[in-house]
Amino acid sequence: MRAASAKMNRASMFNSFLLAVSLAVMSWVAHKTAANGEAMVGIEVSIAAMKDSSSKADGANAEAHARLERKLDDTVPRREYDAKMLQLETEQRKSDIRLREIDLEIMKLKQGMK
Repeated sequence: MRAASAKMNRASMFNSFLLAVSLAVMSWVAHKTAANGEAMVGIEVSIAAMKDSSSKADGANAEAHARLERKLDDTVPRREYDAKMLQLETEQRKSDIRLREIDLEIMKLKQGMK
């Protein structure tokens, strides 16, 4: 009977040891999970702050761009600018047409030599 009692005592001690190890592992996992959760919250706060600052910076850039456009419009009247650009485009097209005419003449001369 003593042997049976010792055997049960060993089994009880072994079960207690396994329970203690299981509780220790579960405690470690809970601690790591809590630490990871805190880190995730920190990352989320950082991301929110970055989004906020980038949206503010975008707004400031858009406002600065609009001010610069207004200053340019005030410096050079828009109609005058558009007229000059149209004149330049017209001159460029005339030059392109003249170059094509010259290319055609060169091709005619080359064919006449053959």
